[in-house]
Amino acid sequence: MEKRLVKNLFKILELIDLTFTLKKAYLKVRFPVINDIEIESMVFKKIAKRKEAQWKSAKASLRH
Repeated sequence: MEKRLVKNLFKILELIDLTFTLKKAYLKVRFPVINDIEIESMVFKKIAKRKEAQWKSAKASLRH
């Protein structure tokens, strides 16, 4: 069982890495004049913004 969980964890990490790589590639094509560091910053900011919205939404639903 433990080996299966570890294998699944590695698959999840691979998918997250692939998603991040694809998002960076998409933004690089869309904004070719922006350097890689700025593109990574854009990706991280979008992730943080989405997570904050999800957190606020979950928090709001707990008040009802």
